[in-house]
Amino acid sequence: MAGSPTLLPNGQFAFPRAYVEGLYVRHDPGPVTWDGELLTFIVAGPPDALVRVWFDTRFSPWSSNRWTLDHLTVDASYEYPTGGQIRPLPYYVYWTTPPTRFRPHVGIDAQYGSAYTIIELPIPPDEYWVQAPYHSP
Repeated sequence: MAGSPTLLPNGQFAFPRAYVEGLYVRHDPGPVTWDGELLTFIVAGPPDALVRVWFDTRFSPWSSNRWTLDHLTVDASYEYPTGGQIRPLPYYVYWTTPPTRFRPHVGIDAQYGSAYTIIELPIPPDEYWVQAPYHSP
């Protein structure tokens, strides 16, 4: 069961993973969880709908690899009400820089929600960009 994302600016928009500071998730009040592959959050409550968005497992760990928006997510569904029927999720995956942030994020939006949460992704290992002694802790 694959939900169909709308990709903005387009599916072939390419970027290095190293440029992405985190995920920017629009949701309704409730828990937002991320385990590096599965993003879950609540929309359209009450009764709540539980949204699940699965990412390619290679995306979360920091790397200098290049990605396109059409290869980030591999499936998405919602369960409404929670504990009920599971259906494909129409959703947005988009490139954005959230307010008060200076680095880009990947936005996830299921078209509902009054709250936004930023989930920070892993950063580069120490001394990746500049070798010691110039790298400051």
